[in-house]
Amino acid sequence: MAIEASHYTAALGILRRVLVWLKTTGRDAEGILDASALSNVCLRLLTYISKDLVYGSVEGSGLLAAHACECLTWLVAHGDSKILKMSASAQGMEKVVTRDQLGRAFLFHEIARVSEQGIFTKLSSHAAADAAKGGGMGEAAALLTNELASVTFVADHVTAAIIKWTEDNPNEVSPSPPMILSVVSASLASLTMDARTDLLNEPALRASAGRGEEDKVLRMLVEGYRGSVRVLPTAL
Repeated sequence: MAIEASHYTAALGILRRVLVWLKTTGRDAEGILDASALSNVCLRLLTYISKDLVYGSVEGSGLLAAHACECLTWLVAHGDSKILKMSASAQGMEKVVTRDQLGRAFLFHEIARVSEQGIFTKLSSHAAADAAKGGGMGEAAALLTNELASVTFVADHVTAAIIKWTEDNPNEVSPSPPMILSVVSASLASLTMDARTDLLNEPALRASAGRGEEDKVLRMLVEGYRGSVRVLPTAL
């Protein structure tokens, strides 16, 4: 099924502004924005867009992929325990990963999992082809290439940590999800990344509501994506 890339791009742009608002105000994301659902949507979008038939037929695929990667990079660089919420599962995740680190470990693991499927490699190939075309497609390709480098760096770091742990623990034939997340969580201490302060330079959220085209888009977004944005911040 075809998607309207421009609609998703606009939606991700608005959600990014909500994330920046949460970060700068120090508000807890619970009841406002489900970052786990947002990262899942971004990874699913990237998986879908990476398909040859989709990328070649959906206008704006490159720009949408770039914005989806950018959202993931934002969460990686600036997501903290107030934003990256995830409830501990019944299997006892908190015995090996603290509640504060659980959401972050899960995000990094999911990025690595999608990378292992070759999704980022496919998107890199598409971006390279678009770069040769120049113009708007070339600009989108440059942005996509830059953001892919960030998420690929994260994925490679996590994958290497899991491989090393597997080699060091040959008797663990089928490690449990809590154990894998504990490995991922431990690996994050040695991950060094660009601070990406540029991703915090979003326009301030509007203080007024009900006026302007942007407010209409925001209301439509919330109506259609209640699973990701449950309650509007009063600052909107």
